[in-house]
Amino acid sequence: QLELDPPLDVFMGGGRRYYDSRREDGRDLLEEHKDKFTIIGSRDELNQQKSFWESNPPSRLKPLVGLFADDNMMYEVDRKEAPQSTRQPSIQEMTTAAVSRLQATGRKFCLVVEGSRIDHALHADDAGAAAYDAIAFDEAFGEVIELVKNDESVQVFSVADHSTGGLTVGAQRDWELWYSQDICHQNQSCDAGIGTYPYGTTDGWHPEVIAAARSSIANMAAKMCCDPEMRASSNRRVAYVKQTLDIDATFEEEAAFTAAVARLHDDFECSDDIHHFTHGKEVGRACTMPTEYTLSRMQEYAARVKFTTMGHTSVDIHVYAHGTERLKVAGTMENNEVGQKVIEEVMGMDLSPITQALQECDIPAKPET
Repeated sequence: QLELDPPLDVFMGGGRRYYDSRREDGRDLLEEHKDKFTIIGSRDELNQQKSFWESNPPSRLKPLVGLFADDNMMYEVDRKEAPQSTRQPSIQEMTTAAVSRLQATGRKFCLVVEGSRIDHALHADDAGAAAYDAIAFDEAFGEVIELVKNDESVQVFSVADHSTGGLTVGAQRDWELWYSQDICHQNQSCDAGIGTYPYGTTDGWHPEVIAAARSSIANMAAKMCCDPEMRASSNRRVAYVKQTLDIDATFEEEAAFTAAVARLHDDFECSDDIHHFTHGKEVGRACTMPTEYTLSRMQEYAARVKFTTMGHTSVDIHVYAHGTERLKVAGTMENNEVGQKVIEEVMGMDLSPITQALQECDIPAKPET
């Protein structure tokens, strides 16, 4: 993004370590391009920039780079609990700032906003983190609609590339076997077990359990495995879970936490950025992975929700649209068709040259070994 010519007007998010001197190639792209961009790294700096845009002509505005985290941005549930002094901007704040910055140019623009941490939370079977990030994305979408509602030239589309996790609500608890009527064969023998199915209490679910979460499960697991005092005390771990998720751990769950921390040697230390650590390849994953799994199952059971996978699912996804061109994406279609319709029919761009160039590329379907 930093080396595009002409450059992007604005891009914001996490991933600072992939732009500064910590890159694998040793280059510091931020230093190399500091004269070309306005580079910021905090919520306060973003607010200062917004004031600058409002009081200066477009000719004085340089492209904006906002990198607010070394790796992934925080989950919204963790961001909201962070101290004000270090709190990252929300997706709503970044989105409205980006719209303001682009409108200040006086030119037509295309803005892409990704709520990527919803997918991360669902891959981790973390219903609480997923809910908080989904709500945050919805708030950003609503804010954009409010900003452009009187401008018929602006079109807004929201779509996912897939569903993740297979989350359902109303999961059964306290399962018992219920037997259908006995099935008798011609020889008069009967099989009472044929036609059985699990039966349990399925009335409703408990969204208040999800709302009570005060941390992502990944963040909790990192703390339970990284903090020496937490590792040393089962009582501390159980109290922390109760305080953070408002769920009481069973004896079996408490034992699972103890088994997880036992995999680490006493002087084990986490990396400084626990959000990077929990998605890295460090030895600590031997503790955090089973801890995350146990916490996820606890939240599932208490809220009466259920994940079917930690991967992607093939269910239909929704498209939300605002503007005079919204009906271009109405109906049922393949997800790649949504992008084609927006680019070709709404933005008026011709994809055929790019399509032809890609088709002519001599790229093997399977890399040669």
